[in-house]
Amino acid sequence: MRACRRIRFSYRSHTDARSRREIKPYAVLHTDGRWYLIGYCLSRKALRTFRLDRVMDLEVRQATFKRPAKFDPRSYLNQRMPFIQSDYQIDVWIDMSIEEAERTFAPWRVTTEKDQDGTRLRCGRDRLKLFAAMLLSMGRRIVIHKPAELRETYRDLARQALLAAQPLAVEESRAVSD
Repeated sequence: MRACRRIRFSYRSHTDARSRREIKPYAVLHTDGRWYLIGYCLSRKALRTFRLDRVMDLEVRQATFKRPAKFDPRSYLNQRMPFIQSDYQIDVWIDMSIEEAERTFAPWRVTTEKDQDGTRLRCGRDRLKLFAAMLLSMGRRIVIHKPAELRETYRDLARQALLAAQPLAVEESRAVSD
């Protein structure tokens, strides 16, 4: 990218469709545990975003290009990144004002909306445990609208928390039995 050289690679889409692409790479960004490549795709004649874990057989080409001077990759990804590629579509209510939610949650693949006395939070995520723990750390009441798997994730976290809260009792019972 620094040398402004085109790249060619094989790509596997979220629907498992395979294609061969040649692009002018503009940026690589990390979000939600994944790396994304943004660039101008020569076959589609448009800006495209590619998950790096789906890129195979990458070749650096001799052809060069000029990167657009005013291209803002973070804004582009924020506006264009679809939730559809995530394994889970999350929809929760949190007991937090919309103003606080907008300061707390980066607008990165997350939408916030005022809902009664709290905020409705919608986003796509692949790992529920990390997201659930982050919400729990806010210390606020949470209402899960979807997915149902998020409830089971909280049950698992609760079991782990209960076990973590009991190490002294385990150690004391070992000492008594010795």
